[in-house]
Amino acid sequence: MTCPTLIVHSRDDARVPVAQAPELATLIPDSPLVLLESRNRLFTADDPARPGFLTHLYNFLSE
Repeated sequence: MTCPTLIVHSRDDARVPVAQAPELATLIPDSPLVLLESRNRLFTADDPARPGFLTHLYNFLSE
């Protein structure tokens, strides 16, 4: 069984180093990895990375 997976990670996440994102992506076959310029884990309405996050999310879901 497979499940499409989009991996999104903030480049400046204080809890989970960005180096772990590509590692996770290699463990999930065919999972695109998106790195966003943010410190946040949730891309709230005032986060500058939110428009990019939404674009990647909508594109992924439309596939």
